[in-house]
Amino acid sequence: MNFRSFIISKTFFKHLGIILALSLVLLFVVIKSLDNYTGQGEYILIPQLNDLNGDSLVANSDLNFLQYVVIDSVYDAKVSPGGVSRQNPLAGAKVKKGRKVYLTIVAKGREYIPMPNLVDLSIRRAIDVISQSRLLVNQLIFVDNFARNAVLAQLIRQDTIPPDSLILIGSPINLIVGNGHNPSGVSIPILIGKTAEEARDIILKSGLNFGGLDTMNGSLPENLKVYQQNPEFSNANSLFLGDAMRFSLRSAIDFDFDSLLFHMLNDTIIQDSLVVNPDLKEF
Repeated sequence: MNFRSFIISKTFFKHLGIILALSLVLLFVVIKSLDNYTGQGEYILIPQLNDLNGDSLVANSDLNFLQYVVIDSVYDAKVSPGGVSRQNPLAGAKVKKGRKVYLTIVAKGREYIPMPNLVDLSIRRAIDVISQSRLLVNQLIFVDNFARNAVLAQLIRQDTIPPDSLILIGSPINLIVGNGHNPSGVSIPILIGKTAEEARDIILKSGLNFGGLDTMNGSLPENLKVYQQNPEFSNANSLFLGDAMRFSLRSAIDFDFDSLLFHMLNDTIIQDSLVVNPDLKEF
């Protein structure tokens, strides 16, 4: 039998079919073996690790569960020293067993940073630099100087702090600021509906000082927003540079801040109109 006759014979196709069948069986066995070896279809949900102790997590790492690795430390006043501040992968991610989870923990000792140079910056720019440097604005102190709203000096308590001096992260900074020889004419900002952090930032950038806050009894610590401010917003009135503003917070879960702000602005427009035109009467 020649080669051409063989490749079209039943014997050839029979052997070809056997070879293909055996190849498919072998391929199936290999794939199933790989699935079993790699744990295909099996995964672990990454837990929420925030605030947990990083050292304990690393000590309890498990090749059959998750391996924890600390890669960085940061300063965070809201988390206890050694606690987890950030994690990668994030909570809820699906991973294979033995996956490494990279942790950023809160430094056990407070960190020092170089003091930025705020002199000659505007109040708004200086406040942004202070925030970016993880410092706090304690007080704006206005003095008689032609450079209105320009920073003239930077202090911790009563001591001048030269640029690049090492200071603790979170240190409160006092700013000496010029009043342009005229401390009056500061518009009252609108704080209603803002978070405490947003409201404090607005107060300071307006050339005013933060005078404190109150929290409505029974309010939860999260979802708090400003629902009262003192002084109240008014286009007809103004404050002096360095005056203090206070505000009160309540939960935004069951309170309509948009309606409050709408009615407040409408009432303010009517009141300001009556002040400008005292002969007008509200009907």
